[in-house]
Amino acid sequence: MNDDKKLFETTVLAIDHIVRDKVFQISFAKTKKFSAGQVVALSTNLKIPARLYSIASGTDEDEIRILFDVIPEGVLTNQ
Repeated sequence: MNDDKKLFETTVLAIDHIVRDKVFQISFAKTKKFSAGQVVALSTNLKIPARLYSIASGTDEDEIRILFDVIPEGVLTNQ
């Protein structure tokens, strides 16, 4: 991992169904500013490599929202 990248632990505020059993939205508190189009690397466990996800929330919102779909054999989404 590059020195300019850091890991932060956070608490999930909500997981919402966007499209039943297909597309979900996860949200957590925004602790850092971000730019439109930026991505975040997420993992559920330090032993699992992080995956990149695009930020779906606006830069002036208090939460960061990520859209994802569930892939049964996926590294993160099958958990």
